[in-house]
Amino acid sequence: MEIYLLLSMFLSISALMAYLLERIGFSRIAGYIITGIVLSFFFAESLKANTAFLHFFSEVAITLLVFEIGREIGIEKIRRMNLIPLMILGFEIFFAFFLALLFGTIFKLGIIEIVILAAIASFSSTPIIFKLATDLGLSERARREILMVAIFDDIYAIMILALLPNLRFDGFEPIEFLRLATFSLIVTAILIISGLTVVKKLFVKIVEPNEPGVAIILGSAFLFAIISKSLGLSPALGAFAAGIALSTHPKNSELSEYLRPLREIFLIVFFVSLGTQAGLINFFSPLLLLAPLIVFFRFLAFTSANWLTTGKSLDESLKIGFAASCVGEFGMVITYEATKLGLIGLEFLTLSALSVILGALVSSKLSRRADNYAVKISSAVPKEVKAFVDKISVNIYRIVEGKTSEVVEEAFFRILRNVLILIFTIVTCSSALYISDLLFPAVSVYLSIVIFSSIISIIILIAIKTRKYAEDLCSIFVDKSGINPVFKEVLVSSTFFTLVLLSLGLALLVSGSFLTGLVNRIYKVDIAHFLMIFVISLFLSVILIVYMKVKRVPP
Repeated sequence: MEIYLLLSMFLSISALMAYLLERIGFSRIAGYIITGIVLSFFFAESLKANTAFLHFFSEVAITLLVFEIGREIGIEKIRRMNLIPLMILGFEIFFAFFLALLFGTIFKLGIIEIVILAAIASFSSTPIIFKLATDLGLSERARREILMVAIFDDIYAIMILALLPNLRFDGFEPIEFLRLATFSLIVTAILIISGLTVVKKLFVKIVEPNEPGVAIILGSAFLFAIISKSLGLSPALGAFAAGIALSTHPKNSELSEYLRPLREIFLIVFFVSLGTQAGLINFFSPLLLLAPLIVFFRFLAFTSANWLTTGKSLDESLKIGFAASCVGEFGMVITYEATKLGLIGLEFLTLSALSVILGALVSSKLSRRADNYAVKISSAVPKEVKAFVDKISVNIYRIVEGKTSEVVEEAFFRILRNVLILIFTIVTCSSALYISDLLFPAVSVYLSIVIFSSIISIIILIAIKTRKYAEDLCSIFVDKSGINPVFKEVLVSSTFFTLVLLSLGLALLVSGSFLTGLVNRIYKVDIAHFLMIFVISLFLSVILIVYMKVKRVPP
């Protein structure tokens, strides 16, 4: 097929599809992706013949998209970030990795595939969620928090993109991963600092909101992208740094208007081409059944995070959860890059596309009757539980945002540091299981017992140390909120047991492939599903323990 005809079809059909979907309240981007999937059914051979053309448009689109994200975020918004959006992001990542690790164990996925699956489930569609939040009449504070979470999402996504080109090693090596993460952070810092010093001054002096100014800006974005790529990282990292540099320009908004048409054209072709590649899969994968679960986990993560940390009622948190159940397009960008690098199969791109489309449909449908649905779900929760959580949430928000926020941040980051150390230890020790089995297969059973004993000991020791920081944090909370002091011990003990049980569940999930392989090799029994049930039981035990302890608190 002639390339001009292909481009004409991309733009005209996608415009029609986007218009129709927008008329019934859905996302334009979902329309672009659906267009690509439909075209793949009829023009598969022509699309394969023009792969180089589609890859070129995709590369340019990703560079422009990430550049625009850097420009919109800007250094000032990064400086003004607080704990609440970070806590919400933590909920998102936790639920996403829980889903990915759980079903990764069932489907026997590799660590890179699990990371990509978690990435698909980690993001909400910023344009959709913000539009729905406005339509729902949510408060200015709620919309601002959603925007800040979206900023954290974008930064998190860009770091994943930056690491992807260097993740083509076989198996998971924690030391190699840490080296890459550290190197990425150093390169990011260098690019951003050079952008905020040298490039910033050049932009201010010579760039004006006109055609030559746009040419200079685009040239800088692609130059930074090439520098990043030459260092073995994703070009997106360099484009992001260039966008940060432009964000300081006095006429930033005017320059953005000049860039918008060019960016939109490339993004339309990009999302249509993603749809075509997702539609080229010629077999059914069980992974595709995860699309509804990904949407549900998006809803669960955002609802619980807002209800527990922002001082909002369950009804309002549910409305935000309805809007946030739309799965983000950035997951498709990451999946596309990973597919192009040969890290994962095409079925992941199809799963990502289905999740984006399904999420857009579900979030739009739920948001139309958000009040009715929120009341029905909220009525199923006992009144005493709602009253208790509402009170806790209000006090958490007041303390985090109030005068004691610096002390709270210090205690919070100490706990976060211990949790990160715990995760690193679990991943490292779990990797040692695979290495010991490879080097010493004859005694791998005994070595695995020793390693698991070490993991459990470390989990308990770090949990005990974290308990002290939790006591400090809870003391501030009880003193400032004026609630029953008995709650302090309940919260501290709940933190301890939660950390121990969740860490044990994480250890089992990370080492799940090793355990199932070892048992299958020795006893010829597949324990993958038993392991999944046991891990789910651990997580349900956490909920049950917290609930039982909360019930013991006098009113």
